Amino acid sequence: MRNSLLNFLKCDRHFQPLHFNSKLNIRLYIKTVNVLIVGAGGLGCETVKNLIGLGFNSLTIVDMDTIELTNLNRQFLFRESDIGNSKAITVQNYVKKIYPNVDIIGNNVSDPPTERDTWLGLALAVPDLYTDLHERTDRGHDAGMTNFF
Repeated sequence: MRNSLLNFLKCDRHFQPLHFNSKLNIRLYIKTVNVLIVGAGGLGCETVKNLIGLGFNSLTIVDMDTIELTNLNRQFLFRESDIGNSKAITVQNYVKKIYPNVDIIGNNVSDPPTERDTWLGLALAVPDLYTDLHERTDRGHDAGMTNFF
């Protein structure tokens, strides 16, 4: 499975490496790009934490699921009092509480909007599940997104 994912990501249609002339350009990019994270589960929570730690200031996270007791052992942002609540909205609320300067939008939907303007406002996508990767990157690429991690 790992090799098929790597071969899939090598395809120019789905991934274009970012090139920067200087460290200043990288910092500016990180501060201004809006990152779409698909899935607010174990990988999604970890991805949000890591992106904020790297300096990303604008995140959009989507997930259709609600928090269950079985999620609490692997999703560190969730508490027992969050059971039954939307994962994406709960992540948004915790991030806003801890990092008030981070612009985060949580959407409780199964699929990100497919309108071209919505996708064009986002520069990166971080899918949570490999099984959804092909479908989601096809839809995003067709709408104009170019960078998927």
